[in-house]
Order: sequence, then C-alpha cells, then structure tokens
Amino acid sequence: MPEASFKVKYDGPGLAGHAMDVQDLAPALLAIGDMCREANRLINGNDTTVDVLIAAAPEHGSFIVTLSAIQTVLDTAQQIVGNQYIHTIKEILEWLGLLGIPVIPGAIATTIGYLRVKNGRPVESVTKPDDADNRGRLSVQFRGDGNAVTVNQNAYFLGENGAIAGSVGKVFEPVQRPRIDNVQFGSERDEWEVYGKDDAERVVKSSNPDMPLDEPTVNVMETWLRIYAPKYDAKAETWWFLWMGTRITADITLTSLAQDSLEAGGVPVGTAYRVKLQIRERGPNQRADYKVLEVLETRAGRANEQTQIEIDDDSN
Repeated sequence: MPEASFKVKYDGPGLAGHAMDVQDLAPALLAIGDMCREANRLINGNDTTVDVLIAAAPEHGSFIVTLSAIQTVLDTAQQIVGNQYIHTIKEILEWLGLLGIPVIPGAIATTIGYLRVKNGRPVESVTKPDDADNRGRLSVQFRGDGNAVTVNQNAYFLGENGAIAGSVGKVFEPVQRPRIDNVQFGSERDEWEVYGKDDAERVVKSSNPDMPLDEPTVNVMETWLRIYAPKYDAKAETWWFLWMGTRITADITLTSLAQDSLEAGGVPVGTAYRVKLQIRERGPNQRADYKVLEVLETRAGRANEQTQIEIDDDSN
C-alpha cells in the first residue's frame, strides 16, 4: 500500500505551551482528511481509497502533528497500475502542497499556492501553452486582472474543486485567530513551507464555496484525451476519458467517435485523441462539463486488445 507522511505545524505566541484549542485543531485535521480523499477520488476515480491517520502526538516546538496518508489500490484496478493510470498518494500530496516542496520550478506548483494567488477572484480564462517545455502547465487569467499566471495543471484542477478548496480553507482558518501567526507544511526531512496571516486571508477567500460567479466560465483548449470506457453504440452521447490524470465524462455528440469505433469493432488499449475540448465551469461546488468539439488527431493503442467498455443494451 503506497504511503506518504507529512507534518502540519501551527505557530504563534498563543501556542507557546504546545497546546491548541480543539475547536481549531479538530476541524483542520478533519479537513485534511477530506481534502486527501477527495483529491484521490478526482485523480484516480474509484480505483483507490485513502485513509489519513495521525501517526504521532504533537511534538516539541509550536504545535506539530505528523500524519500518514495510506492509499489502497483496489483489486479491480491492479491491472492498470502498470499503465500509470493511477497516481500515488505522494504525487497527490505534492500537488495539494501538503509536502511543502514545490514540484514544478517556474510555475505555481501546488493547490495551496494556487488558491493563495487566486485571492478569491473568479477565473476569466484558461489556456494551455503550446511549447513543449510547458507540458503539464496551464496559463490562468483571473477576472479583472490583465496578467496571467502559470499553474501546474493538477494544482489548478484540484483547486477549482469546491470540496477541496473548502477543506483547504478550513486548514487555514486557525491562522486567522489571534496569537496564531502561521501554518506550515513539511515532509519528514523537516523542510517547511510557511504561510502567514496574509496568505491565510487569500486562501480562505478562494476557498469560499458560496463565492458567486456572474456566469459560467467556458474555455476551449487543444489537448490529448486517452480512451477509458467507450460506449459501443452509434447513438452514444458521452464517453469516459483519462485527461491530465483525471477520469472525465465528455460529450462526443459533435464527433463520429461512437460510429467509427462501432464500425472498427472496438478501440485498442491506449488509444489517444488530440481534440479541441470545451470546459464549462458551472460553479465552485459543481463538476465541470466537458465536450469534444473536434478530433484533430488519433494515436492508436495496442492492437488486438480492447479497453474497458460500456455497452448499451436496448433489448430490455
């Protein structure tokens, strides 16, 4: 079972006795568990589960809690681990920012970092840079701001999930209390990422699930989708794809994918499509809608092997 440990430290004059009010600590710890489980569900679907355990009592200095996130890969998913369809809990903790170490130099690397920069502003547009050096990154522009920021694509999509953003906000709320100056996240090597009161205010603003949006945000980008579960029905309106490490359902009604796959007798494992993908963000607490506007290129997978399939049976 993959496992990764991390530390959360609250610091300030109110914690000089190494004690912390349970009304502040308990919601923060529960939120960390919720955050890790929801992020794992978004990235790996139902193929894995995650448990977050307190691995040690509060330690010396300030108030430190060591936690372990344990990931269990279900039997039904064992066969796809070798294809890298499942991301480890360490990767997920890095994207969230709980390990305290940025993973992509030159870009906002973590969900916490993204929510801090977002500062409660709605997203105006999202584009994916064309140059190869920027693979894995997105350019995000906020409403009312003419400047764009470069963000790790996983940090962005986790940060735009209302449940995850809300959990991150709960972890930062204690820093808004008097006599608590900062919260820190670190690995077992005691390398810490420190966030103070100004950072906490920005993150909490961005985590508010009730933040209104004037209208849905719609973006179109060219990207690759890898087939996960086609429906072998010429009238199928949606397919399951793997996109940026996340399993999504996308509308395919503007394409001939369903008819073409039916005529070809199936879709080989690993088949990928370069497409124009429309992403419609409906609101902070709702899932995005995905629609394939056009298929630009196809890369076939392994011959004589088929992906997981969904078949609509009209005989009932």
